[in-house]
Amino acid sequence: MFYEYAIEPQLLSNWRDFRYYYDQMGASKGKFISRYPKQWKKLVYQSLGECGDIEKKRIEECLASIDCKLLPRNNEWDANEDWLTNAEAEHDKSPFHAIIARINLNNHERVLVGDTLNNEVDLWRASTVSGIPRCAKDMANSIALLLQASREIIFIDPYFDPESSRFRKPLIEFLKTAKLNRTSEITRVEYHLKEIHGYHYFNENCNKLTTEIPAPINITFRRWTQKPRSEKLHDRYIVTEKGGVQFSVGLDQANSGETTNISILSEDLRSSVWNKYLSNEPAFKFIDECTVIGEHNP
Repeated sequence: MFYEYAIEPQLLSNWRDFRYYYDQMGASKGKFISRYPKQWKKLVYQSLGECGDIEKKRIEECLASIDCKLLPRNNEWDANEDWLTNAEAEHDKSPFHAIIARINLNNHERVLVGDTLNNEVDLWRASTVSGIPRCAKDMANSIALLLQASREIIFIDPYFDPESSRFRKPLIEFLKTAKLNRTSEITRVEYHLKEIHGYHYFNENCNKLTTEIPAPINITFRRWTQKPRSEKLHDRYIVTEKGGVQFSVGLDQANSGETTNISILSEDLRSSVWNKYLSNEPAFKFIDECTVIGEHNP
């Protein structure tokens, strides 16, 4: 559902090609640009030597806002080798979905030549809707790259029940997956739900999660209720500062054989969902919250 692409910096050395890749990439398209190597943005900038002033300024402006489309990566880099040689070696250690380069010198099966890309190329085509088994590991694996790319992760399921293992297990799996392969800290985790039970039940059972939530993650559970003649609390999402997805059934796992559809949100819809819960004027009436400090160290 979400894919990581290593893109040779020299492919972005003019405005026409830069704009194509810029528009094709991002969480809303299911495609992240790998920040490979760590100085990838600098290498793109260094490739702009033949650009005119206006063209170069356009690219520089987009580079300043491209971080939302990038996937950080812990990587190795041999300064004595060219970018493609390094990328192929990196792929052998930790695979990209594909490597996009100016040439495929070694006829590598995962290297795509930039000039030949179109939506008919299998490795370049990405679906924004996917049906998966409704079990914790499959749910987390399906959005692993989004979780790992993000510093702020917001779960939304009005019917979350902290006492129920069918809700707890996916949440813990999402958080464990989010911690993998990180180059930066997770700074914010929240779970938004409806007020169903009394505060004592809510607070007591949320705090039982402290031994299951991986350290050093803290998660704030926030409860809401519908405002009079206003929007209903119903839809289930996971949204981050980089992107978001909607689950057709819920963020809970189910019996073997059941599936759920996951849809990637457009940036406009992601922003709308974010604002309904996190803006200064939320769409719902705030009730209460509790914060749980993760203490689990595997």
